[in-house]
Amino acid sequence: MSLATVISIILLLLGLSDGLTTRMPRLQRDIFYVAFFLTWFLCIIKYYYGSDTVNYVRFYEHVPHYTYVLAHSAELTFETGFAVFCSVLHSWGVSYYWMTAIVSTVYFVALYFLLRMIPQGRTFALMIVFVLDANLPMVQLRQCMAVAFFILMVLSLQNKRYLLTALFVILACSFHRSGIFMVALTLFFSVLHSKTIPLYLYQLLIFVLAILIIIPLYKVIAPVVRLLPFPDEYADTIVLHFRKGRQVQMVFFIYMTAVVCLAHYVQYRKTLFSTVGIVTVIGLVFMVSFYQFFFLLNRIRSYFLPFVVVYIFRLLSDKDALQIPYAALLKQTAAVVIYVLMLHATYRSYTNNHQLISNPSNMCTVFELLHADKHAVQSRQMQLAENYWRYDYMKHDVQNQIK
Repeated sequence: MSLATVISIILLLLGLSDGLTTRMPRLQRDIFYVAFFLTWFLCIIKYYYGSDTVNYVRFYEHVPHYTYVLAHSAELTFETGFAVFCSVLHSWGVSYYWMTAIVSTVYFVALYFLLRMIPQGRTFALMIVFVLDANLPMVQLRQCMAVAFFILMVLSLQNKRYLLTALFVILACSFHRSGIFMVALTLFFSVLHSKTIPLYLYQLLIFVLAILIIIPLYKVIAPVVRLLPFPDEYADTIVLHFRKGRQVQMVFFIYMTAVVCLAHYVQYRKTLFSTVGIVTVIGLVFMVSFYQFFFLLNRIRSYFLPFVVVYIFRLLSDKDALQIPYAALLKQTAAVVIYVLMLHATYRSYTNNHQLISNPSNMCTVFELLHADKHAVQSRQMQLAENYWRYDYMKHDVQNQIK
């Protein structure tokens, strides 16, 4: 069983406590602290974990001095910010394991600052974020840092701390290329601050989702891409990503539940765009529009998922939500639907990993070094990662399109 699956099961069990402790806020808060600490701790004890290990280890062990990195950034495999980060830590004698622990810690610090905006249901929210995006803190080191800095950027912008915002903009953009696009979108639409969110926006998203589960968007997009003035290799890559889309996915019900909850809330109360609200709406538009295409959405969704979860939980916890005649029914039904889907996602992840010829995400923690040779463990994990790319990559990604 993979370490990510173990964490998901723990969060599924602890997530149930939020529904049982609604009238005991202090106990609910304490359970969240326990759940958050366990999630963070289990993430940082992973050792040479995941398929990307084979690339990251080789880069980290041979990363040049940061002065060379800054002068020859175009020659490097990874982004400048991540390369400088690795170079500095490597020059200080920090091992690859501790580097991964630092990355996970930075992410969870940022996530904590975001989750504490929720007055109730933090453990349930943490469960959703982790189960739907477990690969981010577990294996995607560069994007994990970029998402962490993106979260801190949005929170700094909302609190009008513009110097910190500028710093986090630079960091988010320099650690992963996708961060440039996410930051630009957020800053561009920040002019909507304090504008009212129209009900028709959510109604349109519901309509688009309903259409996308019926119509294979690939057959519409592929001919259009071929007509655009792209080089053949770029057009082939774009078409290949779109071809791997699927119309019917379980994640459809997650997105539909989220948008329906927001639509019903806005129907009874005018809601203004906060900075978090702007990021949420941008995220929903992308997640709905690219719903069929997991390969394209995978890099985008990680930035927006925590904000969507926090924003919905904040609205449903608001006193004004009680104005909805069926508020309790809506909230309880949404919670049951989401919980069942989280159970399904965890089970699906377990079965997919179990079917692999080699599983680089097997249970491997730093405590294994207490009774095993360090180099033997490292060699084993590196070999599993190499075998994954050699034998399992395409099969695993196609099966994993639930997300």
